[in-house]
Amino acid sequence: MLNASECDAMIDVARRRGLQRSRVGEGSHAAIRTSDGVFLDAVDGVGNAPANTALRQRVASILGLPGPDFLEPTQVLRYRPRQRYRPHRDTISSVRALSAGGQRFASVVISLNDPPSDVRTSAGGGSGGGTRFPLVNVTLRPPAGGGLLFYLSVASPGGGGVMDDPAALHEGLPTAGWTRYVAVLWAHPHEYLLPDD
Repeated sequence: MLNASECDAMIDVARRRGLQRSRVGEGSHAAIRTSDGVFLDAVDGVGNAPANTALRQRVASILGLPGPDFLEPTQVLRYRPRQRYRPHRDTISSVRALSAGGQRFASVVISLNDPPSDVRTSAGGGSGGGTRFPLVNVTLRPPAGGGLLFYLSVASPGGGGVMDDPAALHEGLPTAGWTRYVAVLWAHPHEYLLPDD
């Protein structure tokens, strides 16, 4: 999804913008989420760095979207040792958020860095920092520049619409002695228009 220089650029832009304690839902802090984050698509243009623009175009293309306007602003998250995001779903429930582009239907998580060589371990993933899907007992941590794409809903039994996919329950695991950066994008069925505050 991103080459090494694009990953570095995304981290640099996030640091310059200033990462703050991550929020949950409509903007509250919660014990289940202890990472730091920043949204990159900003009116001031800092978030529209070439690497971010390229990433958004690539994700839109992979998902078959008409363009990157169907994605929420890119969020870069920083997980320092022991920071995490406990099991959660990425679907949204507030009317205000839903009015911005409809229900989220997919999440994309891009790794922006790898653990330093002095904390890497064998195939067991002992350096931590992966994305875990507890209901299917799978933990993944793509290499820097690689990503995860997962869909958030499935057809309801009997064909009566859609429902949250239970397998999409996931968590951001804490790292073991290193700081992990990821970029996260959420896709919508309609153009995503930021609600007026």
